[in-house]
Amino acid sequence: MSAVPQRLAPLLALAVALACSGLPPPMVGTPGPELDDGPANASYHALVERYSARRQLFIGFDTILFGGVTYESPSFREARIRRRDTFQAQSATQLATDLQSAQQEGADFYEFTLGVYMQNPRFDDIDYPTSIWHLALLTPTGEVSPAQVKRLGKANINTRAYYPYMGDFWTVYRVRFPKSVDARPLVGPEQQTFTIVLASSLGRAEFPLPTQ
Repeated sequence: MSAVPQRLAPLLALAVALACSGLPPPMVGTPGPELDDGPANASYHALVERYSARRQLFIGFDTILFGGVTYESPSFREARIRRRDTFQAQSATQLATDLQSAQQEGADFYEFTLGVYMQNPRFDDIDYPTSIWHLALLTPTGEVSPAQVKRLGKANINTRAYYPYMGDFWTVYRVRFPKSVDARPLVGPEQQTFTIVLASSLGRAEFPLPTQ
């Protein structure tokens, strides 16, 4: 095998490093709306950062995928509902009802909001039974397949009010995993993280997220 010319070595190293980059993907589009309450905005964005992970996939210097995942933890879900109802000027009674409904929705599943941008739209098929992508949740007890993958549509300025990293050309999915398998809890009380994996012949992206 011939040696890599010295002048090309840094470029080759960069290409290898970027094959799955932990750098946040670029965001295209108008930033999402903010509340008039500055501290409330700051608190919400801190939760987004805590419960989200972002990745990029490349083959050489060609972009394959920009992606981000947010874990809809109980604290994040509550903050998102409060933010939404504040934007919508909902009453305190409606907020209480919405929070109760959100709590019930999260009782049986680990829910994640997944956003992806595919350079080639034909590969944006994560919700198809015949998708080229393998989507799973990794825990110390093993790998679990999703109970539901639902395409919610394209991200827009309203999406970015809640998930500010999703650009205009991203597709948004709701992904749910069971909380137990064969009557065994998927996540133990001592477990600090779990990982969403998205993999195909085009590459593998891992999104580690906190469980609490």
